Amino acid sequence: MFTYSAEINREGQYIFVQGGIGLLRNVDETAEGLDFVADLQVYSRTRIITNFIPQLEAVSGIRRVVSVSTGTSEGEIDFDDFQLLNGGGIGKQRAHNSSIISLANIYFVENSPIISFVHDYPGHVKSGISRGTTGVLKAAFLVINALGSLLFFKPEQESGAQHLYYLTSACYKAKEGVEESVPLGEGVATARGVDGVSGSGVYSCDADNEEASDKVEKV
Repeated sequence: MFTYSAEINREGQYIFVQGGIGLLRNVDETAEGLDFVADLQVYSRTRIITNFIPQLEAVSGIRRVVSVSTGTSEGEIDFDDFQLLNGGGIGKQRAHNSSIISLANIYFVENSPIISFVHDYPGHVKSGISRGTTGVLKAAFLVINALGSLLFFKPEQESGAQHLYYLTSACYKAKEGVEESVPLGEGVATARGVDGVSGSGVYSCDADNEEASDKVEKV
């Protein structure tokens, strides 16, 4: 990783910080009693971004956060069951968590308008989501991974290029300040934010880089 990074930018300084996100089973339970899924999808994500904001505000180049989850799936939030402990199905969970992530990004921009935030859905990609599964579920993932690579998984290079675009293009500019981002190409406009305002600094995108619909803006 260090060698590859140095090839891209020889003047950069790279520090590897080992985190324990993948080893939550070895972490003491919190007094708050947070749900495991909600903790991973919402609270940990928000906490990590919060901790990085001072560093992002201090840089002179592009200040941007790309949050990979389920962009453009924002929907109703269940305030009576905020952690969805009572279930409700994948669709409800997807809409609920997506909205919380995008609303958190709106909050971040209000306090740090020189940073832009992109909440995206990567589409069907081969990942480590099956780690730790056993039995029937593990077998199902093995079949999906085998067939997915042939039938519907997005190529890794394409997914990487897509997220590099989110990170560097002036299309997803911050609300305020000047960025050293990649200029817009001919016929490409600044993206519309989740609030319906072009260049608002808070964006939600689907697997094809398309912006959130009017329905999401109303949510």
